[in-house]
Amino acid sequence: MPACIRRAAGSKVRGLSLEEVPVRRIAALALVLALVASARAGLSPELDRALHEAKYVYVRSERKSGELGKAAEIWFYYDGQAVYVGTPPTSWRVRRIKHGRPRARIAVGKADGPAFEARGEVVHDAAVEQLQERRARPRPLHPEVMDPEKASLTGRTAVVTGAGAGIGKGIALGLAAFGARVAVLELDAATARATAAAIEGAGGQALALPADVRDGEAVERAVAATIERFGGIDVLVNNVGGTFRAAFLETGEKGWDALVRANLKTVLHGTRAVASRMIARGRGGSIINIVSIEGERAAPFYAVYGACKAAVIGFTRSMALELAPHAIRVNAIAPDICMTEGLAKMLGEPERERHRFLVPLGRAGVPDDIAGAALFLASDLAGYVTGVTLPVDGGTHAAGGWYRDPEGEGWLLGPPPRR
Repeated sequence: MPACIRRAAGSKVRGLSLEEVPVRRIAALALVLALVASARAGLSPELDRALHEAKYVYVRSERKSGELGKAAEIWFYYDGQAVYVGTPPTSWRVRRIKHGRPRARIAVGKADGPAFEARGEVVHDAAVEQLQERRARPRPLHPEVMDPEKASLTGRTAVVTGAGAGIGKGIALGLAAFGARVAVLELDAATARATAAAIEGAGGQALALPADVRDGEAVERAVAATIERFGGIDVLVNNVGGTFRAAFLETGEKGWDALVRANLKTVLHGTRAVASRMIARGRGGSIINIVSIEGERAAPFYAVYGACKAAVIGFTRSMALELAPHAIRVNAIAPDICMTEGLAKMLGEPERERHRFLVPLGRAGVPDDIAGAALFLASDLAGYVTGVTLPVDGGTHAAGGWYRDPEGEGWLLGPPPRR
């Protein structure tokens, strides 16, 4: 019989190269192939020819008489008296065919073609046995997963757009606190320098880059300057955005374009400029898009803004797949009420008091809340997370219209009355 692994139960028969075999099975495979090569001469000419020419093999076990078994990898070995069939422990058949007992009928070529009885031989797989052992009893968490160093961004460079104030500033300061070098992209040169100075004052490294990220060429220049200063980019946070309150029918194309440029095109410009450099560098990376829960729910008087955020959520998923082969993860964060400097100036005490009832966790968010989520997604703690939109909203998205009752401990469907 050919020195190869056969796939059973209706799957095509083919050779399997060593590159396709998991490392943990190479030793066992080498032994089996040696035995097969030495035993091949003992097979009948009819069976030997059938195994060479067959497109399929079929396995019928005693417990499934007359039925095809499930697909499994089959290793044949003839010892002059019987043909042994070995299957990896991941297959159910290793429990059906016991060692030393004729438990299966192997037909080659077709179901009624040349056939022989097979005796089972269990092929041990240390990795699978270890997995089964872990399932059988409680075990400590894997040390690699829980290594505190996985939260560190030391030696990495992050680009944060709109980092002069608000959520962007909070994220920039948060990433820097965990070791990242931060390029602060901000339209307002004064606030860009202020954020960079705050990072440096805390012992970090920062680069202030005044730039209008609605302009693709300006983004390209800023990215090039970041690479020249820090050598590469590991994290991109597309944070810039903005809106205004207006009924859709009261806005014109100029207003639509302004919202699209601020909330969608900024993300496209940043991703194109940074992802191409990440790919060329070959070290992977993390791209984080700051969206809004308005992208996942109705947003009356903010219809175009909500549409832009929904577009970024879809873009996030698509980029997660396109960039996955390059080990670049793409995720989004969806805040709701976040008490930035600007919002704090607009809201009076009565409106702030309502946050205790509007938000399930009982308060408005702050930039540090968003920064914590960004740190997670930027770090190796999220090394297996991509294509996700993470609500960081105190539970408002989950609430779906339920609010805390200001008169008691229960919940109301619909907002609590204004006082």
